[in-house]
Amino acid sequence: MTKRVATIGLLAFLALDIVLVVLALRPPRTTDAAPTVPTPVTTSSTSVGATPTTGDTTSTGSTSTTGTGSAGSRPAPLTVIVNGLDATVAWKATTGTCGSGGATLAVTKNGGARWSVVKAPTEAISRVQPLDTQRAFVVGASTACRLRQYSTTDLGSSWTGPSAVSGGWARRLDQPSTVVTPAQDAAQPCGGKAVVDLSRTSAQQAQALCVNGDIVETGDGGQTWVSAGKASEAVALANRSASGRVTTYVARVVPSCDGVQIARVADGKDPVQLACVATTVPATPGRIAISTPDEGGWLVVGDETFTGTRDLKAWTKA
Repeated sequence: MTKRVATIGLLAFLALDIVLVVLALRPPRTTDAAPTVPTPVTTSSTSVGATPTTGDTTSTGSTSTTGTGSAGSRPAPLTVIVNGLDATVAWKATTGTCGSGGATLAVTKNGGARWSVVKAPTEAISRVQPLDTQRAFVVGASTACRLRQYSTTDLGSSWTGPSAVSGGWARRLDQPSTVVTPAQDAAQPCGGKAVVDLSRTSAQQAQALCVNGDIVETGDGGQTWVSAGKASEAVALANRSASGRVTTYVARVVPSCDGVQIARVADGKDPVQLACVATTVPATPGRIAISTPDEGGWLVVGDETFTGTRDLKAWTKA
């Protein structure tokens, strides 16, 4: 009996041993969960200090624009001038420079349909002022940049002068922040900032457009200046005076107008658009000038001329 029990125990031990060996040889179990993997970090390929480009862009330093406008360009002192006597007679000029000359001058008697080129009496021109259908004067400078005045009584066929600028208004071409006024030889209406344009209404009254869009006015010949409004992105200035009250107009290059915007300005108010003049040449600050005689409007954009109705709301290419 004892021998039988021993045999059974031996068989049970061997069976248990086989089970343990089989379990030891089985591969380990795996789970259904995915392993945790660190999330990769995407880095820009743009080098430090470089500017990445996206979408439709132009080269560094330029602004992509549509049409002929140059919205976003900084206003600059005028290098073109237009001054209308009325809706029919007007003079226009390019300023040139004191050092290199290059001033040009032209006059029209038929609303801009035809311009007659006139020989400029000086190397650089800062102002041209019609007095009647035959008479006008020019304020200009030679290589020394000293402003002098020249007069004509025959639409520029001949000139007298030079004479001293007396009781006149003009921008200094060599000093962008300085203007000559009846009371000051070196007035700075914009407090040291560049003067984009200067427009007079009488011997004692004038306005200046500053490069930051401020418009300032004087009523004492340029001795003191006060705010007359603000028009950001304004590139040219004109005004009218009636019953002692001045109305201010500007030409602006703004995104909302594909060309040149004509706007009315009042102190403490936003500019009010009167018209958007479509142009076929770039509306480049410094190359845009406006004049608003009582009978209508004149606008020069590069080598294009436009005339406007008296209310300045409708414009036609001349």
